[in-house]
Amino acid sequence: MKTPKLTFMQIYLFIVLLLLALTSIWSYNAFLNLEQESNKIVLDVIPISKAASDLMTQLLNQETGIRGYLVTGDEAFLEPYYAGKEKLYWNLDQIKKHEDQYPIMKQLIEEKVYPQINKIESYYDSQILLIQNGQIEEARSRIDDGKSQLDQFRSIHMEIENDIEKIINDAWEKSRVASERAKNLIVYGGLTVLLVGVMFIYSFRLQRIQTKLVRLSSFDALTKLYNRRMFDEYLEKEWNKAGEEQQVISLLFLDVDNFKLYNDTYGHRQGDHCLRLVASVLRENTMNPQIPARYGGEEFVVILPNTSILEAVQMAESLRIRIKEMHIDHELSNGGYVTVSIGVASMLPQADQTPSILINLADEAMYQAKSEGRNKVIVKEGAA
Repeated sequence: MKTPKLTFMQIYLFIVLLLLALTSIWSYNAFLNLEQESNKIVLDVIPISKAASDLMTQLLNQETGIRGYLVTGDEAFLEPYYAGKEKLYWNLDQIKKHEDQYPIMKQLIEEKVYPQINKIESYYDSQILLIQNGQIEEARSRIDDGKSQLDQFRSIHMEIENDIEKIINDAWEKSRVASERAKNLIVYGGLTVLLVGVMFIYSFRLQRIQTKLVRLSSFDALTKLYNRRMFDEYLEKEWNKAGEEQQVISLLFLDVDNFKLYNDTYGHRQGDHCLRLVASVLRENTMNPQIPARYGGEEFVVILPNTSILEAVQMAESLRIRIKEMHIDHELSNGGYVTVSIGVASMLPQADQTPSILINLADEAMYQAKSEGRNKVIVKEGAA
């Protein structure tokens, strides 16, 4: 019995079907790899990056509360201290859940972050105890110790930021490689429209995840202004530029007056709405290269490159008036509306100085505005 010969068309169809089958298997594996890398970004990279980036912010929130308590003696100023402490340890728990996959981050946390945080927390606790015991002058004399410990953590924070950047870049690179591999397989197996459609779906999903990652690492989720991390980066950049070009750089430090009372009276949801409205005033009344950002809690900052102290004060007054004229009801505030206290500082950077000096001057001016009745603009003596 003779074996029937295969026709050219039968051989061709067999090869096409074989190629399609192989392409389908390869494509499935490529899509599976792409989905795994995308899920890793969502489940691991984003949480550990956000938590690690937020450590410095929460330490500074605690420091803000301690300083406010020291200046005013009002225990209400400890609210950001306790909130910052709670969020700090929550962030550390989040890092702990994911750190095994990132050995450099794990080493940083165990060998540098935990020991330095323990020192800072011990310092904060001792400051509160001194203030409560009426030893105000001694507490004031130890302020530089706290700044020194925060500066030490700031250098650790830079190492964390560098590792976060590496983690994000590695995740993007793996996603890009997985995406390219899947795209190449789609081109190779272009006989099926279905695979092309699936590839577009996965590519769109990957792009959305990458866009979300960028926004999460750069913008404050509530106000849509730049977050503390981006503020620090831009201030460092503009400070160095001002020093090189011998230009004055100014900074506005804004705090919503009696915000805790506002939250207690109207609820946190309305409090969030209030912060969004204040942020909208900053966004609508600044222009490039001016940089508004949320500093933390109810505090905001505006970087003003190449801006004199007089121009900075004029802008601060304009923002203060515009916020008050929004007529956001606040029955426990003087005048019945939400207001802000603003500290203004200007400097011509010198080679041996850091941006923290400008921040401290504006911060102290803001606290002076609060202590003098709120709803004011104050220039700290020696800031100009």
